[in-house]
Amino acid sequence: MMRSVVRGVGIAAVLAALVLSRSCVEGEPSVRGDAGQGGEVDVAQLGFFHGEAAAPLQIVEFTDPACPYCARFHAEARDSLFRTYVETGRARWITIPWVSGQYAISRPAVVAVECAATPEQGEAVTAALYSARERWVGVPRATSAEVVRETAIAVGLDADDLDRCADDVALASRIDRADSLATALGVRGTPTYLVDGFPMMGAVPFDFARRAFDERLATLAADSAR
Repeated sequence: MMRSVVRGVGIAAVLAALVLSRSCVEGEPSVRGDAGQGGEVDVAQLGFFHGEAAAPLQIVEFTDPACPYCARFHAEARDSLFRTYVETGRARWITIPWVSGQYAISRPAVVAVECAATPEQGEAVTAALYSARERWVGVPRATSAEVVRETAIAVGLDADDLDRCADDVALASRIDRADSLATALGVRGTPTYLVDGFPMMGAVPFDFARRAFDERLATLAADSAR
């Protein structure tokens, strides 16, 4: 499965993570980095990419299909943010399905999402899994896996492809690399977003995210005018 390569996202140094109560997290998340130093988040070949590569603002989203706060953010704010920023060319959004460790049944769901051939199909699988959460989260593992499979097939994934993906070494490696990246960045809960490297966490309301995005875009515009 070929994916586009996205340019790295610069990490701002010495930034305190914004932790909202509405997030799937254990303990306090941390952001690593030393004063005066920057860095790169290498998301090449990880996740799904939405929007123009040259967009001024880049958002990296870590999301667990089993997380209720991810589902809430998706239902209440994400579509509006896509319309306002991604579809207008102002932001590129990279969605990384992540096995956060909060739910024992996350991995089969992440495998199903990663099995999607296109970003649009990945979005469809993710949205369907959020809608079906009550049927596959908190139920016996075998039932959960079957509901995840049925849900993915219902939105267009091929049953044979899903079987192959379950044993796909390259897909498993991509999931593991996403986990390594999350660990390296100190991501410990979902949903977590890096807005040009600035960490933000939780089921943030649209208006809150819009203010944060607009402030960052204004800073970028001011910097480019100098």
